[in-house]
Parts: sequence; C-alpha cells; structure tokens
Amino acid sequence: MNPVHRWSGRLAFAFTLPIAYHCIFKLGFQDPSTRVLAHSLLGCAVYGAFAAKVMIVRLHRFPRIVLPVAGGLLFAVLIGVWYTSALWLYSQKTAAPPGKRSPIPAAARPAAGATVFKQAGCGSCHTLAAASASGQIGPNLDDLRPGFGAVRAKVEAGGGGMPAFAGRLGKEQIRDVAAFVAKNAGR
Repeated sequence: MNPVHRWSGRLAFAFTLPIAYHCIFKLGFQDPSTRVLAHSLLGCAVYGAFAAKVMIVRLHRFPRIVLPVAGGLLFAVLIGVWYTSALWLYSQKTAAPPGKRSPIPAAARPAAGATVFKQAGCGSCHTLAAASASGQIGPNLDDLRPGFGAVRAKVEAGGGGMPAFAGRLGKEQIRDVAAFVAKNAGR
C-alpha cells in the first residue's frame, strides 16, 4: 500500500503543476474579493503543506501523530482550494442576461481585438473558433454568442469565475476584444 500511496501523491502533485502555472503566470496573484484572496493563499499553501508532509515522511524524527496531522492539513487545504474555485464556480450563474444585443460601436476594431484575445490568454479558458481557441474552463463563446455589451461588462468586471481585466487592459483593448467576440462568436 505504501508504494501506491506515494505514487498516487506524486501523480496528484504533478497534475496540479499545470494548474498552478496557469494561476500564477496567466492570472497572477489577485485580491479583488475575499474568495479570490483565500483561493490564492490556499493555492500557495498546498505546495507548502505537501513539502512539509514529504519532509515529515522522509526524516522519521517526528512523533507518530505528526504525519496524520500533516496529511489532514494537506487534505483540508486542498478542500479549501476546491471550495473557493470549482464549487464556487459551478454554483454561479454565468450566462449573459437575456435581452437585446447591444450594437458594436463604429470605433471598435475587431481585428485588433483578435490580438488582445490571444495576448490576454482568453483562449486558455474559452472556446472560440474564430480565434482557434478550445479552452474548456469558461463558457463556450460560440455556443453562448454573447453581445458586445455583455462581453465588455464581463471582461471589465469579471465574475462567475472569470477574473476582471479592467486593471490589465485599456478601455480600447476591452472595447476591441468585446467587438471581436461579439462579431465572431458562433460564426
């Protein structure tokens, strides 16, 4: 049983590395809300708890109770990360509000928006055929076919698991990417 436990732990840890890379380098450390701040801190704590548990197993100098406590702490931190991401995400309503689609402004540049879509990493979460994007985390934009106003509002403020881009993208970039998505989604 020990080799199975060790290898399953190593594999679980290895499978979290791409997620950690995405969170750290694509999204960065954020604190726009208590939930996001808790998720960022718990995500960092997972790696610390894992390293501590591995060290406790390897050193054999600790009292017998320390290992189960460290394992329980690691499990509790993982549950906290899960609770502040997946459970929260799937309990939110992410569909655009029904109603009239807002027109794309004449000053918007959808071609420039395609570049913003790629540079901002939108395709890592969303599916949009026009951008050759097949992300599976966020809504499929081809299926959703959101209007310009809905896309602009979601990009600016975030919500439903999507981070806000108002601080990272300029108003023109947000306008252009919203125009690109609204013009090309579902086509």
